[in-house]
Amino acid sequence: NLQQQAVPFTCHLFGAYGAGYAQRFNDYQNRIQQAGLAQQVFLSKDLKFSDGSLSQYLSENCDLALGIFGDNERARSTAAPNKLIEALSMGIPTLTMNSPGLKEFFDPELDFWTCEPSAESLTTALLAILNGTAQPIDWECTRQKVLQTFSLARYQEAISKILNEVESEFLAAKNSHD
Repeated sequence: NLQQQAVPFTCHLFGAYGAGYAQRFNDYQNRIQQAGLAQQVFLSKDLKFSDGSLSQYLSENCDLALGIFGDNERARSTAAPNKLIEALSMGIPTLTMNSPGLKEFFDPELDFWTCEPSAESLTTALLAILNGTAQPIDWECTRQKVLQTFSLARYQEAISKILNEVESEFLAAKNSHD
């Protein structure tokens, strides 16, 4: 891990309130204390995208965003996790685990850094990023791709298409019963 390799780092973890959040927050706080990382890893529950405080903090203070690294079916099958979209839309360099679902919207070899969801792989990837030996990424190109792919206009277009298909199916069913 980074601490064993004497790599100076600070990690800020953010979360939103929801069912079970208080218990998870306390669990994470205890794990951080037990691992001896209280001087490097900080939890925050007071910043939110909804009021702009989280996006402002991230854009002003974040050198690298970490995406999803869960070892479960949901993490492996999510095509584009919100935290990945949010970080990339702000132009923040991002490291996330590689998963088949990402290929629906991205080229994981070109659009951001990926690694396996293990401590060893994550450490190796972080050291490569820190040492400047990680694959070069055109972060502005990735940002533009995200802004175009996940824009309000694109969302409205997709919803309109679905509604038009539903309407056509409804009218066809209605006409067949008349």
